[in-house]
Amino acid sequence: MLMLLGLALPLAALGFAFDGGSDDEDSVELVGTEADDRFEGELGDDFIDGQAGDDVMNGRAGNDTIFGREGDDVLQGEDGDDMLCSGDGDDVITGNTGQDLLEGQEGNDFVSGDYGWDTVRGNEGEDTVIGGRGGDVLAGNQGDDVLFGGIIEGVPLNLEELTELRDGGSLADINGGIDMRDDSLGNELYGGSGNDQLIIGSGDQATGGTGEDTFNIMSEQNTVMMATITDFDTAEDAITVIVEDTAEDADITVSEDGGDAVIQMGDTVLARVEGAGGTLQAEDVTLVAQNAIEAMFDPNGAAA
Repeated sequence: MLMLLGLALPLAALGFAFDGGSDDEDSVELVGTEADDRFEGELGDDFIDGQAGDDVMNGRAGNDTIFGREGDDVLQGEDGDDMLCSGDGDDVITGNTGQDLLEGQEGNDFVSGDYGWDTVRGNEGEDTVIGGRGGDVLAGNQGDDVLFGGIIEGVPLNLEELTELRDGGSLADINGGIDMRDDSLGNELYGGSGNDQLIIGSGDQATGGTGEDTFNIMSEQNTVMMATITDFDTAEDAITVIVEDTAEDADITVSEDGGDAVIQMGDTVLARVEGAGGTLQAEDVTLVAQNAIEAMFDPNGAAA
């Protein structure tokens, strides 16, 4: 059974059917052991199941299906439209190119879609969920998650760097710093339950869900299209605007438009907050330094 969004689904219901062999000589089916396995796929559509142990799995080319199961695993799809699902443990999952489906499952996972229009879910645990380059759909689901639809310069990491991150390394050290960028491609972010941090840019739509959520609005690059916040609760949630330096004299204004609140910084319209017209005020919007937000993407760093 595969657990997706709290549902137990047989593989056949998701379109996966494995007959114990493959007609494609460029494809492989690999099943792990209780040890720490390392698997690499071929050029075709591979099936890799890590089972127990702290496994490292790379699908390479093709539309691959990879399961982590037990242990702290590294799953990399690489080329193709891949389906990666971790399991127990604190896992590192990266889609790389293609339109991928990435599922974090249990544990505190680092899940990154990278290139392509991806669906990226953290599920249980306190997860870091990153869309990358493309119009992505992100969901934190259970736990206090960090969600960002845009780009972190230098990501995707290579397989050895991903393994170092899995083993407790700092993303800032591995990557030579953390520098986030807006991809301006209209991502969808769903926090789910928990107290989530949603980082939103140009054209993004963000829904916090239940819990005390913080909507962090990018300002430097958010000039193409305003972001939309769909479920802001003035009693529980918070809104910040990300700036290089909080000592800057930022002119934040909030106006009402058809029952919604519209947040501006100077002449730039940053976000529409649905249903918050007349209740959200400029003094409710605080400034936050970009480096403080970037530290959230580094679960093993100094800020952890």
